[in-house]
Amino acid sequence: METHLLRRLKRVAASEGVAGATLHKFRHTYATRLLENGADIVTVQRLLGHSDLDTTKRYLNPDGDRKRAAVNRLILPAPLMPERSEGKVSQLKLISSRRRG
Repeated sequence: METHLLRRLKRVAASEGVAGATLHKFRHTYATRLLENGADIVTVQRLLGHSDLDTTKRYLNPDGDRKRAAVNRLILPAPLMPERSEGKVSQLKLISSRRRG
């Protein structure tokens, strides 16, 4: 069933040269762009109206370049492998995922 919104969307997409525009594709794009621009996945989930986070995950389709850029935005301690006073490199300490207790 075509709704007024869908007809309008298709008309605008055609006038802009966007082939194959559907509301579903716009939802995927919306979700992906939200995540890429700093929204956390729970916020994206709520904006899309999903009760299950796994459903939201299926909407997210960042490409390889965007994934690489996200990793490159990480702020790592400088220097990554600090030198000890005697000139030896110390071991990098990683955060443990195990709970202490």
